[in-house]
Amino acid sequence: MNARKVRSYEVMRRLAHVRESQASLELAAAIRVEDAAAKDAAEAEALRVAAADARYRCLHVPGGMPMGEYALLTTLCDSLHEREAAANGALQEAAERRLAKAEHAAMAGRFVDRVEDELTVSRQAFASVREGRSLADSLDLWVNAREGD
Repeated sequence: MNARKVRSYEVMRRLAHVRESQASLELAAAIRVEDAAAKDAAEAEALRVAAADARYRCLHVPGGMPMGEYALLTTLCDSLHEREAAANGALQEAAERRLAKAEHAAMAGRFVDRVEDELTVSRQAFASVREGRSLADSLDLWVNAREGD
């Protein structure tokens, strides 16, 4: 092991941390998008339910059914149903993107862990080699000092 390999792993670790941070930021953004989509879907559902309830009440009005209001509410219900379907589709897409970003962030985290493990092994091997050289140099100095006596 040499210092160059240890240095390479240190640089790789820094790059891996940057990628991990970027993946975490992308995941956070995807979560915000999904939350907004969930809010839109819930709002669309609430509006559709309110319009459907109003349409149902038109059917049970004493003294006759207001046909104009019923037709308007039916059209509104259909429109809100389409809006709800679109909002649910957007929510599904946002959830899929969030899952993909979460997997990417997890992979980036695992890569950081592997690089850090390799860096630790490389540092230990380099320290062992350096210690061995130091010990050999010390023995040479001791032998040379003994021969000089």
